[in-house]
Amino acid sequence: MKKKFLSVILATAMILPAMVMSVSAAETVSTIDQDSRPQSAAADISVDIAPAYTVTIPEDTEIPFNKTETDFGKVELTAARLEVGKSITVSAQAGALVNLDDSTKTIPYTVMAGESEFTSGEYTAQGQSTELTLVVDQNDWDSACAGSYEGTVTFTVSYGNVTTP
Repeated sequence: MKKKFLSVILATAMILPAMVMSVSAAETVSTIDQDSRPQSAAADISVDIAPAYTVTIPEDTEIPFNKTETDFGKVELTAARLEVGKSITVSAQAGALVNLDDSTKTIPYTVMAGESEFTSGEYTAQGQSTELTLVVDQNDWDSACAGSYEGTVTFTVSYGNVTTP
């Protein structure tokens, strides 16, 4: 008798979760039959699309000696799937060209976008871009020591709320 009682308890324990699951599944389905009023039902459909973007920045560039303006390429939002009210901001931080043999010898330069220094740009649609130029003042060329120089422009890309109206 104890075995039979234990078997019933175990069987009930196994069947009970299946019954709960089938009730849960039945709650997510609309059923229409000949007696249903109205003879229609609605099903909600949704999708979440994550933001995605690709930003192109300028390639490595060599500035010819004594050239005061050198094309640097462009920053471009080459692909964009953004949320409404969101934008891509690209900022640039430039330093100076540093002599590889003596780091105290430098040549300052500026990253320009047209007539203004480029520190950041905001982009909201694919294809938007900013043409950039590297500018070295002639006085800085005239006072530069001979040697090889290198510098880095660091571009930072961020996704956030639109800041320009």
